[in-house]
Amino acid sequence: MLRRPAQNTSELLSLSYANSRSHLLSNLLTSNNSSVFEKHSLLSFTSGKGTLYIQDIPVPVKKGTTLLLHPRTRIQLTGDEQLDGIHISFDVFARGCNQPATALNSLFPYGQPIPIRPFAQYVHLLEQHAGLEEYTSDELQQFRQQIIVQELIVLLLENAQTVRKNPHPDESVRATIQYIGQHYTESLTVEQLATQAGMARSQYSSRFQSITGYKPLDYITRLRIEQAKTLLMLTDDPLREIARSVGFSDEYYFNRRFSQMTGCSPKQYVRQHRSDRSFISTWNASITSPDTRSENLWPAPPVQAPSDLEHAAVPSFPSTQPVADHLVLVPSKSTSHSPKIVTMGSMVGHILTLGIRPVGAELTIIRHQVVYRNQLQLIEDVGVINSASVIAGLEPDLIIYEHRSDAMKELLEQVAPTLTINPASNTAEQLRCIAKHVSEEQRAEQWIAHYEEKHEQMWRRLGRKTGTEESATVLLDLEGEWYVMGIQGFPLTLYHPLGFTPPERVASLMKNQVRFLQIQKHELADYAGDRLFVLTSSPRRHDAHLRQLLEQTSWADLPASVRAHTYTTNAKWNFDDPITRDRLLKVMPRILKHPLT
Repeated sequence: MLRRPAQNTSELLSLSYANSRSHLLSNLLTSNNSSVFEKHSLLSFTSGKGTLYIQDIPVPVKKGTTLLLHPRTRIQLTGDEQLDGIHISFDVFARGCNQPATALNSLFPYGQPIPIRPFAQYVHLLEQHAGLEEYTSDELQQFRQQIIVQELIVLLLENAQTVRKNPHPDESVRATIQYIGQHYTESLTVEQLATQAGMARSQYSSRFQSITGYKPLDYITRLRIEQAKTLLMLTDDPLREIARSVGFSDEYYFNRRFSQMTGCSPKQYVRQHRSDRSFISTWNASITSPDTRSENLWPAPPVQAPSDLEHAAVPSFPSTQPVADHLVLVPSKSTSHSPKIVTMGSMVGHILTLGIRPVGAELTIIRHQVVYRNQLQLIEDVGVINSASVIAGLEPDLIIYEHRSDAMKELLEQVAPTLTINPASNTAEQLRCIAKHVSEEQRAEQWIAHYEEKHEQMWRRLGRKTGTEESATVLLDLEGEWYVMGIQGFPLTLYHPLGFTPPERVASLMKNQVRFLQIQKHELADYAGDRLFVLTSSPRRHDAHLRQLLEQTSWADLPASVRAHTYTTNAKWNFDDPITRDRLLKVMPRILKHPLT
């Protein structure tokens, strides 16, 4: 008795197969033009490997691959000299119909590459069919042909059922997204992923794009390029090693794809973002700037821009642009558990301030840099490659996303309700917005009021030590390259009505919402205030070394009073989250007690 699928039995038994013919697939390799199959077609590859273009969509094929195609399917085949197999064309008739059917029921895996097991049994049936006369009036021969085609179809359906692991197609696709996140460094094909999902390649690609916003191969490439960016910033590995480590077997192909996606070569990217090494984000958020040399530094997270700043100091939290451009409330639930939150960007300190520990956050770069490292325990690192599958696996109730791209926002919205934070808004506004969506408004207002009070008290105590209306400049030293800080990080604690004011040129940067500006060594004196605060990424850089670096700049030409009021501290204080800003209030007096010696 023939084996048959348990589902749709009556419909399967109502089908009959006729007019079947066998053809060698190698015959298709002799033509550079596409072919159109007028009948149902069963393509079974018995040797070699190549690419089958189905309606111009490439499908990798090799020994053991079998596909069922609709009538009127256009195909083209390319491959090596060993590529061959059997193409069986046949008509399918439903009971009571005189015309061949154009499509069978949903159980039939059209266009889906199916690996057949046991393949030897399948090949034996193919050979039997090929050994029969193509045209015969012998009813017994015709009956034998039909039985063989039926057995081939049964084997195809049985194997197709084994790759249908999940009942809902989207769940199957999400499982492959998670697989990609874990195996993107390996060789991956759409055929392989579609097979894992148990669906046709075209159906898989369509569902994949609807979930992620990208075609499968584009998604994999973006994943690899994003990880390569991180490695370029954090390591000095040769380009070929970085290419291989993220899944590119060819350095030159990696270089070309990197250039296509980023607009610059990997080496150019490193030169342009060299200061990102060890603590600058690879984010690509936009910022209005009067100078092309200004960039988006990190770990000074995206922060507030004063609405009107000339030479006056600014309050703790100046008014800014709207804090969120996309608000999504956390759906109410009958359970009383704390909301499961994932933070994307520099929002982890905000949510911790509200008394909530996120289940996941981007920690790969900041884990060893922020001042609250001891509070990051039990938080899953979702990485810097933004794998939606990793985030989805945490089953978040809410994703808090510091905006960097619309595509990523749309991808996250497919995973869970997403609160998109405007990176140009200030710390207090960001905190209020997040608090509103997790029902912690009172805690947020308490922190803001307490911080502003402590900020003012600190400057009242320090006022007699800072002089009258003194200006101050914050410089960032990154491996010998120099940056003037604007509306980001450390300066926001310095600039206060009772504290320091920004010098004229820095005030101009802040008015134009410039986060920071890279300067040449000879330009340092042009931005210097009455006092200088130098942030360094290296916790081991001692005063003598830093002084030596400064003396190679125009700092040496500054008045002795300025050089005598130059201070240094770690760049970890350049974050803008509530925890860092609060702790900096305790550290600032100590910094001011110890000028550079």
